Amino acid sequence: MKIIKSFALALCLALLAINTAQAVVPAGVAVTAKASGMIAGGSNVSLTWTAPAAASYKVWLNVPKGSKATNALYRVYPKGNLVGNTLCSPTDATYPCFEIPVNQALKQNTWVQLTANTTTQWAFVKGGYVTINPFKLPISESLGVSSVRFEAIIPPTIYPSTGYSKISNNGVLLGDSAVLGTGVNAWACTRDNVTGLFWEVKTTDLGLRDKDNTYSWYDSNTGTNGGNSGVQNKGSCTIGSCDTEGYVNAVNAIKLCGFSDWRVPSYAHLKTLSKSSYPYIDKTYFPTSGSWLWSSSTTNDSSYAWVVAYGTGYSSSKSYNDNKAQLVRGGQ
Repeated sequence: MKIIKSFALALCLALLAINTAQAVVPAGVAVTAKASGMIAGGSNVSLTWTAPAAASYKVWLNVPKGSKATNALYRVYPKGNLVGNTLCSPTDATYPCFEIPVNQALKQNTWVQLTANTTTQWAFVKGGYVTINPFKLPISESLGVSSVRFEAIIPPTIYPSTGYSKISNNGVLLGDSAVLGTGVNAWACTRDNVTGLFWEVKTTDLGLRDKDNTYSWYDSNTGTNGGNSGVQNKGSCTIGSCDTEGYVNAVNAIKLCGFSDWRVPSYAHLKTLSKSSYPYIDKTYFPTSGSWLWSSSTTNDSSYAWVVAYGTGYSSSKSYNDNKAQLVRGGQ
């Protein structure tokens, strides 16, 4: 009977200890304890890593080389704990605690995500923390102590189903009163909530995305350029290569509004910018765009690409010389 109970306990601990391990440093905020390095088993010292703020986090533990603890028991107190309380129960309504075994000897030089059964993240309050005490470890087993990373879980943004929405430089949904600017929290893009398309909003700061910059049409991709790559660097702009491909690359490099998949819009997508009646364009969300805009679509004559009149939706074909451009992403 004792053998069966021991086996059941070992199996339970093994199931709890199925933690994701990786060599790559995970995202998140690194927090250090008051000690680091190797701490001998049997040492009565509590090591604590406090969550950087109230939020939902994945918790990653760094296991340094030389760690020998085969059953290092970490405790996660997402809601903190009472001073002097040594109990640990995940069903405690006030101070739930999750005890998670990690075999450090098998996880050296890796980052281990702390998980408990199906729980892979915790909603930490201010003061919530992760802790371990090597007191119950055998003297022969050293506990490796390094940093813990708290990787914040950002919930998906829920957009309205109609109209337009303003998006900040770092990709956050803003209110309609947001002002265009270069700061991370300033308005920079507009989302069409019907089509799902994100549009850059042109600036007036003489910078990379200034409304008066022009670009020659250029696409080096033989799969999309219709058999003619166009003309390189023949526009007039303030920064970088003044052609559409160079502009796309530059905007993707700065991850405008948190994205790096910006492109020249197709003819069909450009047409969606214009409404059927006056005013043809919503100046609240598109205050600074140019007159005629490049599309990525070529005509039957491979020496021309389609351009669309901003605001009216009129279209024409144009040779690959300079013209204005407004990039788009998503919605495909």
